[in-house]
Amino acid sequence: MAKVDPSGVGRLTLLDTNIVIYYLDGTIKKDPSPEDPALSVITVAELLSKQGLPEENEQKIQELVDKVRVIPVDQKIAERAAHLRRIRGVKLPDALIAATAMENNATLWTRDSELMNKLIPDGLRVFSPKLTTSEG
Repeated sequence: MAKVDPSGVGRLTLLDTNIVIYYLDGTIKKDPSPEDPALSVITVAELLSKQGLPEENEQKIQELVDKVRVIPVDQKIAERAAHLRRIRGVKLPDALIAATAMENNATLWTRDSELMNKLIPDGLRVFSPKLTTSEG
């Protein structure tokens, strides 16, 4: 069963792609902010491959990548992602990001409700930060 981390802070925090996009757009609240943020190498690839990415956002992404830990996909992450994809039917990038969080005992910050609803395996901690619009 997925574990929702009510505070979202205090341990390694893996930022999902959508969280970084919301941060770049200025639509995510800055409080709380992760104490030990990290990115999956999959998130880095997703961010930098976005069609029509403005140059200033590409620069911000590079600055973020330079500041945080970027976690590569290893054999354990790949195997767990394959299992999640097979049993939960999630997209491979989402499965890789979730598996990265699980294998690193991290809390996954995400706004992807479909991902949160599909991934109910034991050990996954999620936190969904509030947006500055529509949620106050």
